[in-house]
Amino acid sequence: MSEGKRAWNIVRGYVNREWDRMNGAEMSPAERELLESLDNPAPAGSTMKNDLPTIPRENPKELALKVLGIPAESNFAEVKKAYDKLVKRCGEAKFEPGTPEATQVVAIKKRVDWAYQILSADADPTEKRFRTLELD
Repeated sequence: MSEGKRAWNIVRGYVNREWDRMNGAEMSPAERELLESLDNPAPAGSTMKNDLPTIPRENPKELALKVLGIPAESNFAEVKKAYDKLVKRCGEAKFEPGTPEATQVVAIKKRVDWAYQILSADADPTEKRFRTLELD
């Protein structure tokens, strides 16, 4: 197998793994349990209500932490590092346009950007400007 083909397979595997991880991060444990119970119908004779309760959504900050894969006590430098790592590894230029992997990469990038915006909003403006080298 050529080196290029091997690298392509490694990157594609990483993107697919991240895609699966982020899809799982969006669901709360209650949602997962509900979906599992819907996949496995109740046995005959059991009383299962047809009207399902509303499931509370997760806190956006907690979901953003899961998307970036960092602990809750992370500072802005760790948030920026996790963001840069994911953006670098999921570069859109690495995939041919129109392929399923390319569409997954676009979706992953949108989620990572959203998570970074949520978590960087709480950062100290001075530290944020210093870390991103923005000048006024």
